[in-house]
Amino acid sequence: MALYRLTHDALFNCTVWLADIDDFGVFNAVYREFFKEGRYPTRSTMAVKDLAAGAQIEIECIAYNPKTNSRLGARSPTSFSQ
Repeated sequence: MALYRLTHDALFNCTVWLADIDDFGVFNAVYREFFKEGRYPTRSTMAVKDLAAGAQIEIECIAYNPKTNSRLGARSPTSFSQ
């Protein structure tokens, strides 16, 4: 399997699962800081009852690699604090 190094600009879609929908404001603020103004990937966000390993947030991202003309996906359960 090849390793690809892409910038945040390559991300075009993110799916986000929050263990607590009340964390949406905090998540949204971090999301806006993480990406360049006007280059926010499309996003679907939903609340779920539980996430693996007690995570508070899970994010799945899809990126486009122009060098290979292909899409790449990654999913990572993560915790964050307010």
